[in-house]
Parts: sequence; structure tokens; C-alpha cells
Amino acid sequence: MRRDELIRPVPELLKEHAGSAARRIAYADSSRAVTYAELERRTRALAGYLTRTGLRRGDRVAICLGNRVEAVESCLAVLRAGMVGVPLNPRSSDAELAHFLQDSGAAHVITDAAHLARLRRLGRPYDDLPVLLVGSGPVPDAGTRLFENAADGDGDGDGGGGGG
Repeated sequence: MRRDELIRPVPELLKEHAGSAARRIAYADSSRAVTYAELERRTRALAGYLTRTGLRRGDRVAICLGNRVEAVESCLAVLRAGMVGVPLNPRSSDAELAHFLQDSGAAHVITDAAHLARLRRLGRPYDDLPVLLVGSGPVPDAGTRLFENAADGDGDGDGGGGGG
């Protein structure tokens, strides 16, 4: 086997699996499962959303989620967009989260409502970071977009409650 056959980009592998095993479960958590076809489509849409926000290759995106399908989708989408994923432990203290965000230079955050409240409590500059929110709306502020809308390819991920 040649080296270029061993080392292949993740998006290429996702497309291949989506074609050959489209209905096979790629990842599951306690509340839902995602097939390879869904994983490929959703991570492509999420990567497109992140790019449309103005993020560029090499920019850092913090991911503060527990063990759930959206955490896997987020990591793969960030990778597809050429960005750097910064996994944050949801059990970290507020001081640790602030340190990790500052040290990483994260320009965007993917999290859920419970952890968003903690992020906002950290104050400037962390409360101003754009957020992709996992879970259902309403969207709490103009810098926040709904993960599901972005993953489904619905425009800019606006859940109707945020600014444009």
C-alpha cells in the first residue's frame, strides 16, 4: 500500500463511507444516532457555516460539549473547514475555561445552553465570542446561532432570535 493511500484527508474518508455505507450508524449517543451519510452532509454544512462567519484556515474553534453526537460533528466540521478544534472539558472550572479560551485564542465557540451561561459569566472578552448553540432555541443574543440550523444547511444558522 502506498503512503498516499494510508494518509487521506478526513473529508475524503467521510465521503467514501457515505457512499459505501450510507445507512450504517457512524456514531451514537444516549439520545440519537447519525449515519455516515448524515455525518458527511451535516459536517459539510457546518464547515460551510463556519467559513461563512469569516473564520479562516487555522482559526481556533472551542468545543465545549459532553459526550454527544454534536461533539463528533463539531470536531469533524472544524477539521473539514481547515480550522483548529479546541476541545474544552465541560467540567472545567470557570477559571480553567477562561484560561483555555485565552491560551488557545479561540475565535468561536460551539457549546450548549448550560455551558453558554458559564461562558457569558466569564465576562470580556469571552462573553463576546460568537457561539454555535447546540439544542433548541430561542437564541439568547445576536452573537449566537443554532447548531441544528447550521447543520441542516439552513442559511446562516439563525434561529430567528439572533441578529443577522
